[in-house]
Amino acid sequence: MGTHTQVYLLSEARGLSRDLLGGKGFGLVEMAQAGLPVPPALIITTEACRRFLKEGAVPGLWEEVRAKLVA
Repeated sequence: MGTHTQVYLLSEARGLSRDLLGGKGFGLVEMAQAGLPVPPALIITTEACRRFLKEGAVPGLWEEVRAKLVA
C-alpha cells in the first residue's frame, strides 16, 4: 500500500474525491466548506476500509489515527 495518507482531518480533505473519502466523508467535507456546523472528524479512506475488510488489518492505520488526534 505504500506510505500515502489513509486518514484525513476534515480541513485536509477539501478537494479530495468522493471515491477516496466515501459518501459520508465527502458529505461532511462539503458541509464544512459550506459553513455548516460540523463536529471535528477524521475520515479514513475507502481504500483503507476495503483493505481492512479484505485483510483484517491495515498496517500503520492506528498510528496515523493517533497522530491526527493530537494534531
